Formats: sequence, C-alpha cells, structure tokens
Amino acid sequence: MAHRFGSALALTPTEIWVGAPGYSTSPEADQTGNVYRFDRSGTLLDEFTASDGEHFDKFGYSLSVDGTRVTIGAPAANRSLPSSGAAYLYDFDGTAWVETKLTPQIEVIKGGFGEAVALDRDRAAVGQVMAIGSGASPGRVAIFDNFPGDWIETSSLQNPETGEDKTDFGGAPCLRTRAITSGRPWPSTAWR
Repeated sequence: MAHRFGSALALTPTEIWVGAPGYSTSPEADQTGNVYRFDRSGTLLDEFTASDGEHFDKFGYSLSVDGTRVTIGAPAANRSLPSSGAAYLYDFDGTAWVETKLTPQIEVIKGGFGEAVALDRDRAAVGQVMAIGSGASPGRVAIFDNFPGDWIETSSLQNPETGEDKTDFGGAPCLRTRAITSGRPWPSTAWR
C-alpha cells in the first residue's frame, strides 16, 4: 500500500507539514498513518504517529497547524465503534509535543470523524461526515474549545439539509478568528 505521502498539507512561515495516511508501521499495521514536519529547506524535524494507532486508522488524512499546535485527523480510528474516527491535537510545551485525543460526542460506525480538521488558537473544528446512523448521513462539525488542561466539545454545526443521504457536510470545515464555516464537497446527487 502506498503511503499517500502528501495527502494532507499545511504550511507555516517556517515549516511544511505533510500527512501520509497510508503509512504502515509494520505489515500487521497497514495504513496506521504518519505526519511529517519539515523546515522550509526540506530537513525533517519531527514525525508524528498516534500513541494508540492501529491498523487502518489513516492518521494524517487531514491536518491543520496554528503556531505550536497541530490537529491531525484519523477518520478510521477508534475501536469503541469501528471507524468512528478521532482527531489528535499536539501542543508543543517548549520541550516536547503533548498529545490529546479528540473523539466525538456522537459516535457512529464509519462516521469519519477527523476526515477534515481546522484549528484557530484555542478552538478546533473536526468534521464528521456521517454523523447520524440508519441510512441518513447529513454530517456535522464538532467544535472543541481549550480550557486549561482539557479540550472539550462545546458545540457543533449540523447540516441544515437533515435526512439527505450522503451529503458529507463536515468534510471541509474552515476556522478563522473564531468564525466557522463548513462545506460539503459532494452534492447529494454528484457521486451516486
């Protein structure tokens, strides 16, 4: 399986972040995923993998960087419900990257939580493209706020087109200066 190096990208004034959700840590851990942090000259600075990464998590499918903080999506992670998804937030504390795992309040099998992520200071937005079970999947965007020592899901955006199957709302959140928008990359009839 190809590593899918470059599937997700993020730039800062001094760094290039590259997702490789197809990266395999071993033959038994296919598509666990990885993220690479380079300086602008191409020198590798860090590699990130989820501390609890497993087979087919697809860690690195999405990523967003803001200063010394990065959010990385793993839309097939979480074993409480298969492929419900997770996002991993890393804060640099001056000496090390500290990992926090974000999971949705609404877990759905194959929910795709983490398929898209956005980050702005102390707020993270995580797309969950299949947020409701039993056939309907309008999607949602979970909003997490950073309280000292903890990231908490404080609200969410729901697809206004409830009940419409496969709209993938939450597949492209954008977060800037505390304003949140979300798109749906596939109109409901575009890919059927």
